[in-house]
Amino acid sequence: MMTYFTGLRCVHCGREYHADEVDYFCPACGYHDGILDALYDYDSMRKEINPATLAGNGNRSMWALSAFASDSGSNADSSSAGGMDPIV
Repeated sequence: MMTYFTGLRCVHCGREYHADEVDYFCPACGYHDGILDALYDYDSMRKEINPATLAGNGNRSMWALSAFASDSGSNADSSSAGGMDPIV
């Protein structure tokens, strides 16, 4: 499954950034005002992810939702990721 994360947007000024351009906050607005929201390609997500595709995925760990993560290209090893508690 591909990642649908497209970037980050400052909630204060509206500037948009690629994930590797900034660390934690908008540099223009500063630490206190520059909260960044994750942006996703919802149109593509709707085409590929629905209740049936999620139910058909045998992975019941948190990694089943890795496409929603901003860093799904990381080296996270889902085979050794702890518990298998459902996300509720």
